[in-house]
Amino acid sequence: MLCATSSRLGSMLSKKAAQNKHAKKRAEERFGLKLNKTDIRQIVSCIQEKRDSVTFVKTISNRISVWRVALNDAIALALYDKKRKNIVTFLPETYEV
Repeated sequence: MLCATSSRLGSMLSKKAAQNKHAKKRAEERFGLKLNKTDIRQIVSCIQEKRDSVTFVKTISNRISVWRVALNDAIALALYDKKRKNIVTFLPETYEV
């Protein structure tokens, strides 16, 4: 039993890696976009630098905030994790947060 548990732990993703995987999956699912690590980093950079291409919407918690971002032809809401400096997920612009 212990051997199975320890090998499983070795394959677990970090919280940041799991967030990245989830955000990429949701971008493809909801907007038909295949984002890569560089794309996510660029969006995070825009949020951190508060560039004109992103708009702050609201703060949800001490570490999560909502930003309106342009993803090619679509506008999405990006949930940004301040602690991990990462995108948590992408939601449709019409989603109530």
